[in-house]
Amino acid sequence: MPETYIWAIGTLGQLYRLSTLGTCWDVCTTKPKGFGFKKITAAKFSAWAIGSDQQVYVYVLATDLPIRAQERTFQNQRWRIFKYGGWTDNLIFTDRPNYSSEDGLKGCPKESVQLPSSAWLWESDWHIQESIDGQLTGPEGWMYAFDFPWPAEKWYAEQRLKCFVRRRKWIRFRNYTAFNTWVKVPGIREDGMEEPFIDIAVGGQEISGIASDYLAIWAVTIRGRVCYREGISQNNPEGSSWKEVLGPGDSEVNQISVGPTGLVWAVTWNGKILARSGITKDNITGTGWYEVPSPEEKLYQISVGSNAVWGVGLDGIVWFRKNVHGAMAGTQKEACIGTGWVQMVGHMALINVGVSDQVLHLASFAVCRETAISGEYVFGNTNLPPTNN
Repeated sequence: MPETYIWAIGTLGQLYRLSTLGTCWDVCTTKPKGFGFKKITAAKFSAWAIGSDQQVYVYVLATDLPIRAQERTFQNQRWRIFKYGGWTDNLIFTDRPNYSSEDGLKGCPKESVQLPSSAWLWESDWHIQESIDGQLTGPEGWMYAFDFPWPAEKWYAEQRLKCFVRRRKWIRFRNYTAFNTWVKVPGIREDGMEEPFIDIAVGGQEISGIASDYLAIWAVTIRGRVCYREGISQNNPEGSSWKEVLGPGDSEVNQISVGPTGLVWAVTWNGKILARSGITKDNITGTGWYEVPSPEEKLYQISVGSNAVWGVGLDGIVWFRKNVHGAMAGTQKEACIGTGWVQMVGHMALINVGVSDQVLHLASFAVCRETAISGEYVFGNTNLPPTNN
């Protein structure tokens, strides 16, 4: 069994990590001196957190596989014999930019391509790729066609009589180097302090039909806005940008949770419970919000698993939502919101639903684990080793 970790934050913002192969919590010493964390959520190979500065950070565990990404741009030219005497970068106004994306819709000069963050280093300089779409290029990497745009099968490696445009592909590789350390993720605004984050959640590993390295990262800002991190993959662990997800009317979200099947639940500042509808592999951020009836008291925290949703009330009372089925939640309302609340025995401060709907909870400053979960019922718990904070 591969080594995985349970993460926790102490009262002073110190991070702790418990290996599934170990028996003691380890203090994480990778954070800057005097810097603490407020929230943390984790997947198999990475952890996401909100720091004491209310910004988002990602921690990527080192593996045997390097993280290597390719940048690319296409250089485009036109044959203009009468004015320029042959091939020229001076294109006509209906053409794509001189350097562009493959479809020509976006300008992409080589000098405009920058490293996403300080976690990356360039492996090489720009160089010409000698094949495009599996087809060998001509001399100096050029491919020729009648005009832009043109189907791939109509590009030729040699210049022909009626070929008036040409293109070649430039590529450059970069390597991710910040393993086993915390890296700051850009905020929703250029100045992250204009709209800091208050909560973050990770899930989506079990969405059927999606890439195996996919992760769903959802976050909430101080203004109650819900955001989704786009572009996360094994070769892009930080993702590329934040996308705002339209919120539930006039309610501002305070806390959010994402299950392995991509199911998203949230709690608003005024105590409403919400479930995101329509999340599927084809619409990864869903279509709207269902309002879920509250139990006898308002909840301040919820946690979503594959087929379970747990909540903690203002008085520490614990609630379990029956008949939630994450795999069908994107298409069936009842599977998304369940059918009713069951009050559980005992009081808790915080709760987290993990792999296989296993539950970890904080009670009287001890971290406990529920050991058997089946359908509508939960049995037994086990105390985990205590931290020193």
